Amino acid sequence: SDDVVPLLDELFPALKIASGDLTFEPVIRASVATGKPVILSTGLGQLDEIEQAIEWARDEAGDATLRDRLVLMHCVSAYPTPIEQANVLSIPYLAEKTGLRVGYSNHVIGPDACLAAVALGACMVEVHFTDRKTGRDFRDHELSCEPGDLRYLAETLPRIRASLGDYDKRPMACEISNRDAVRKGLVAAHDLAAGTVLSEDDIMYARPATEFPAVAIGEVIGQRLVAPVALGELIRRDNIG
Repeated sequence: SDDVVPLLDELFPALKIASGDLTFEPVIRASVATGKPVILSTGLGQLDEIEQAIEWARDEAGDATLRDRLVLMHCVSAYPTPIEQANVLSIPYLAEKTGLRVGYSNHVIGPDACLAAVALGACMVEVHFTDRKTGRDFRDHELSCEPGDLRYLAETLPRIRASLGDYDKRPMACEISNRDAVRKGLVAAHDLAAGTVLSEDDIMYARPATEFPAVAIGEVIGQRLVAPVALGELIRRDNIG
């Protein structure tokens, strides 16, 4: 009814819309109209239905604040959900298709799908909670978290999230100092006398690359040694001239 959402508005900092209301325009519009963040589950939803729900939300929130105001939750509305049908790749898919942040609402028994969801970019995870999973009749208990399970997720999921980094490939700050130590440099393939004009047969490769790196062999071929270099020793920059 019209007075339900205002009551919830007073009691909660955010509003969660269950999957069953994904296609129910009145509750989506009324929830977004409160001005509070809205979390929208998408179980049983097809892309066109999800996009329609987003449009209802956009009508109420406007384009400028929609990403800040609305979070989608990938969800499979089966209790429990077989892990083979968790389809957590829907998380990056929905993020790409909608431009919104996407979380994960779990109905899989155990933590595995939650871990995979965060690894795929889920911005939040929703789980069921119970004091005891076994020996209960209602279907939700077996897929719910007991206190120890919830503690494990609370400790583990932020660490997985922290491990993701950025969507690119570059050296990390912690590894840059190891670059020369782990890459191959140029060393003498046999004892080389001063005055030797270096050929490819005079050079082999070994760590470290603190003088000439392996990719610099073209700079070294044809250069004359000004000092002897023993088998296996690095060819130093001050050895040639």
